Amino acid sequence: MKKLESKLVEKKLQDLIDEYKLGGKLSIEKIKGWIFNDDGDSAMDASNRFSKKLLDYFSDFDIGDDFERIFQIIVDAWNAFPHRSLRGRSPQQVVEEELKKNPK
Repeated sequence: MKKLESKLVEKKLQDLIDEYKLGGKLSIEKIKGWIFNDDGDSAMDASNRFSKKLLDYFSDFDIGDDFERIFQIIVDAWNAFPHRSLRGRSPQQVVEEELKKNPK
């Protein structure tokens, strides 16, 4: 499993915000807030809602060739940043903790 450094994920998000000139509408703190306060009937539902919410900011752009890169940054953010539903831990931290308990 590739370890996600939250500072690197933040930089990638900021670069994306700057590249698409979304600074007036979108910020790292707003994105982290959405993730921390995730909602949904399941983890998959919450993840899908977050991805759609963030991708909606790119709806005015032709991101065809850039979609995969943008989506990977979104997924990395979801996995690297803390969630209230995980008691302030990130999905990555939860997986690491479980692997330590059960290395098999």
